[in-house]
Amino acid sequence: MPKKGTLYRVTSKERREKRYLRRKTKRLKRKEELNRLYGDYDKDISVKELMAKFWICRTNVSWKPSVQRYGLSLYKNSLKYHKRLLAGEDVFKGFYQFEIYERGKKRSIRSIHISERCIEKSFAINSYVPMLRNSLIYDNSASLRGRGTDFARKRIIKHLRSWYHHHGNTGYVLVGDFTSFFDSIDHDVLLDIIDKHFTDKRFVEYARTSISHYGDKGLGLGSELNQIFAISVPNRMDQYVKTVLRVKHYHRYNDDFYLFCETKQDAKRILEKVGIITKELGITLSERKTYITKISKGFTFLKKRYVLTSSGKILIKHRRRNVSYERRKLKKLKAMLDQGKIDYKTIEQQYSSWRGYLKHIPATSKNLSKRFKYEYRTIKEMDKLYNELFIKEIKEGGEQCLSMSTQKAL
Repeated sequence: MPKKGTLYRVTSKERREKRYLRRKTKRLKRKEELNRLYGDYDKDISVKELMAKFWICRTNVSWKPSVQRYGLSLYKNSLKYHKRLLAGEDVFKGFYQFEIYERGKKRSIRSIHISERCIEKSFAINSYVPMLRNSLIYDNSASLRGRGTDFARKRIIKHLRSWYHHHGNTGYVLVGDFTSFFDSIDHDVLLDIIDKHFTDKRFVEYARTSISHYGDKGLGLGSELNQIFAISVPNRMDQYVKTVLRVKHYHRYNDDFYLFCETKQDAKRILEKVGIITKELGITLSERKTYITKISKGFTFLKKRYVLTSSGKILIKHRRRNVSYERRKLKKLKAMLDQGKIDYKTIEQQYSSWRGYLKHIPATSKNLSKRFKYEYRTIKEMDKLYNELFIKEIKEGGEQCLSMSTQKAL
């Protein structure tokens, strides 16, 4: 120890150790504060919370007999599951499994019973979502309140404008996608993430029991908790890209992400490092959907194509594949209508939904007419086909029906 009154020279190693201790103390204090706010397991499984979450879960499904039966004895059922959770029992009652086809792709949905939905809703709102959300980056927009596809598209436009301000329309974009994202989630990796956030280990045990019903690996679609669990797993990759590599123009939506680089070599180097991290997390990058291209040539993200021109103008276009698919679908629906397998109202709802999606663009500019002109032309052509297939025939049959292009509701 130096004598009193003498100067003591601090080495760089000692400075780093002190800085590390300060940051560690700050992180532990933050963790204690978050657990005090969101880590109350007894509150989540209380009868009061389970009863309150039932009224949220019954929205749009109150007509189901299982929901009505559960609601008739709401206090009794809530008390029963409160006691079972308090004893650490498994409340799993099996899946309601069905399949849907999204753009020709088969997806298996495993829905849970209303009693488990109430429990998961309580855990999600009170604990898992607010706790895990604190560790996510701002440019992670899936499955979070206040985020979504509109938020993601606004961030793309903001990133493109910022990039043009500093680099023009030169540079490269790396677009990535994960293969079978939900099916490849590693349970051990997920449980380690939950264990780092919660001091009450009952949260870890509940998550372990909940995800074990999907097998040794992967998560199922149809569970609210699985949404926040899934987007939390690649968070290590997000933090690495944003914090370590200092990539400002980066965004991820579920299993899709993009980032901007000045050179192609930089993009390849980042892709290699990202591949190492995803491999450690048990996630696989899709070789077919992951690519590097020039920003000036445009890239596709969330079913929209973005092109940054030399003048700084951002062009937002739809994918022609989606339009071709919709044209074929309308013709198939016409054949099903003629055979009596489907009614006209269902077809009208389907086309109205597709039309509204194509027409919608985030309000990020005062002059939306120039951006909308590509969708406007396509909608006019699709309306013409729709009228020829359905509206004209209905008019000839004597029913009153307005042309699709003149229906303001659509």
